[in-house]
Amino acid sequence: MRYVPVLEVGGTHVAAALVDPVGGVVGERLRESLDSAGSKEVVVGRLADLARRLPLPEPTRWAVAMPGPFDYARGIGDFRGADKFHSLEDVDLGAALVERVDTMTGCGFLNDAAAFGLGEAKFGAGGGADRVLFVTLGTGLGSAFIDHGRVVESGDRVPPHGWLFLASLDGRPLEDAFSRRALIERYRARTGRLVDVGDIAAAVESEPDARAVFFDAYRDLARGLTPWLDSFAPEALVLGGSIARSWGLIDDFFVPLLGESHPDVLVRGAELGDDAPMLGAAHWLHA
Repeated sequence: MRYVPVLEVGGTHVAAALVDPVGGVVGERLRESLDSAGSKEVVVGRLADLARRLPLPEPTRWAVAMPGPFDYARGIGDFRGADKFHSLEDVDLGAALVERVDTMTGCGFLNDAAAFGLGEAKFGAGGGADRVLFVTLGTGLGSAFIDHGRVVESGDRVPPHGWLFLASLDGRPLEDAFSRRALIERYRARTGRLVDVGDIAAAVESEPDARAVFFDAYRDLARGLTPWLDSFAPEALVLGGSIARSWGLIDDFFVPLLGESHPDVLVRGAELGDDAPMLGAAHWLHA
């Protein structure tokens, strides 16, 4: 089986691995921290350095999972309005990487949340369902609308590009209601204290303010997802990302709130962890 080299880029890290897109096996993963606020030379250099360290028998095409906004078809950065990777705006990242990495003959780019969704759909929590909405809860809201193994990026069933971070709630971006930044701000508004999400989650059992923050945020997330659950009609909703690791809060708050309007949608937790985007990217390039 031909293994596919994958470069997975996040806001704070970059990882690389050889992946079997048929058997669903991720080889040894290389991972380094990444400063998304760094200069073009720093960011591209970091990606290229890690890619060069991945041993390949011969040069080949790579799959690259990138956060948006990004012009995936052309491989060019488009981070206007984002809080990361400003130095890659209008940069031909594919050409820059090929120039620096001898084992890279070209790149196929896809959205990191789409890679996560494809990986979970093929090998993980999306198994057995034809239509699945995958949502990552973390620094922002990532999403992938998967219908019979394909990512839906256009049409009136999904938000623009299939990206929930472009969706709105009560006239504001949905990420203003649910994201790491939004949770921290909700807690600060109630208590006057600046506390990270993990500490807020840990205080839910003992602190009414922390409990109220998560209840209100998950209520708004359910409201914000409602039009897309109605239009896309998924059989399952799979949640991943760093915030979803506190699954007890999802069970306590989100599942009952969503059940009031969509009792037939199964809510599942992602199963593959960091392997999901690697597997999804490799499967996408191989298909």
